[in-house]
Amino acid sequence: MDYIRKMEEYVGTNIDSLTYMHVEGKKPKTYKISPLIDINWQEVLADPPKNTSETTKYELLYLQEVTRSLTVGQVQLVKMVDKDFGIPLYEDILKNIAVKYPYNEIEKLWNIVDNVVQMLKYKYDRPRPYQLAPLRDINVNHMESDTHLTPAYPSGHTAYGAIATYYLAAKYPELSGELFRIPGQIGLARCLQGVHYPSDNEASMVIVGAIWENIRYKLYPELIGV
Repeated sequence: MDYIRKMEEYVGTNIDSLTYMHVEGKKPKTYKISPLIDINWQEVLADPPKNTSETTKYELLYLQEVTRSLTVGQVQLVKMVDKDFGIPLYEDILKNIAVKYPYNEIEKLWNIVDNVVQMLKYKYDRPRPYQLAPLRDINVNHMESDTHLTPAYPSGHTAYGAIATYYLAAKYPELSGELFRIPGQIGLARCLQGVHYPSDNEASMVIVGAIWENIRYKLYPELIGV
């Protein structure tokens, strides 16, 4: 494959130098951060594991295994998450209490969170698993879409699930147990698709949790004490 040869020519023997933007020939982008965020969001996350690390090796081996042969149900989950960010999973839970998914409110929160996530993606510039795997003699299958055209770390889809979950769980605490399972399903779907490492998903929960605690009472003072 041409892109594999391109990567091999670029990195030579220094696999740690491989980044998403070098593979794709892209430049960093800049996003406007909401003034509501007054924490040092740039320092919340640890650096992602190096391309040559044992952690990354085991993550790639995990992805090799889970992407080897997907069931019909797994393919359906991947497609639903890829297209709709897992929103139907929330709708199924909320319908039990006759509540509609609050698209407008979640979109407002997502606009705040997404800009931070995008800035972090370009800061860390982690290659996608399917880009790195061939250089480590590991085979990670992936399903193509237009939703993985940025660096890997942290995961945008899991970040969306995280902010939706934090908000809905604060508003409907009786549903917290069910709601907090959804980001895990979203993260799994992105791994099954072969476009994210598990640590990308973990990072999303960390950064979104920090942002949520920073902005929740500024936006929703009625949730104080909930």
